Amino acid sequence: AISRMRPEQLPKALFQAGNARLLHLTGITPALSRSAAETALRAVELAQDAGWQVSFDLNYRAKLWDIAAARAACQPFMQRANILILPLRDGISFFGMASQISPEAACRALADAYPGTTLVMTLGGDGAVGCDDSGNLIRQAAFPAEEVGRLGAGDAFTAGFLYGMLEKNGLADALRWGTAAAAVKYTIPGDIPVMEKEEVERLVDASPGAPKLSR
Repeated sequence: AISRMRPEQLPKALFQAGNARLLHLTGITPALSRSAAETALRAVELAQDAGWQVSFDLNYRAKLWDIAAARAACQPFMQRANILILPLRDGISFFGMASQISPEAACRALADAYPGTTLVMTLGGDGAVGCDDSGNLIRQAAFPAEEVGRLGAGDAFTAGFLYGMLEKNGLADALRWGTAAAAVKYTIPGDIPVMEKEEVERLVDASPGAPKLSR
């Protein structure tokens, strides 16, 4: 259904100051159709007019389109985003980076390409690295967890990260919340992580060397 949505169908009354603080989008939506891409971009414009932040998860899917098409369609979103999230592997393939580039160097390169944006690169079992809008790099290790279901861990990371950005004290806290949420997801089968905030918070507050998370 979303592939048929048009910009004029967006509920403009929703996009008002105070109704929300952030709009989150992913690169899957513009891949579905031209009208979906136009609708998503219009949503970004309305959100920013309302004073909201915008986060964009590149979320490249090769089965939906090739890299050239994705790069062209996603560029307007990446240029407008306050927060840009992507896996290191997409940074390498999408932007033609050297395959052996370090996560920190890759994150720095993207921060230079999108100044004023908070950049986050997820590293799978190695955690995540981020660069804030002032150019400060922060690396966050993954929390050890018994892997039951990996599918959906990226979205869980994003949810935890955005919570941390909105409710806590900056990039370091946000990265910790994101990696903790991803670890909790690893212990949940299926692709939809039904979890309580307190579960993630306990992991965020855990001391170094705590036992591997399991259920």
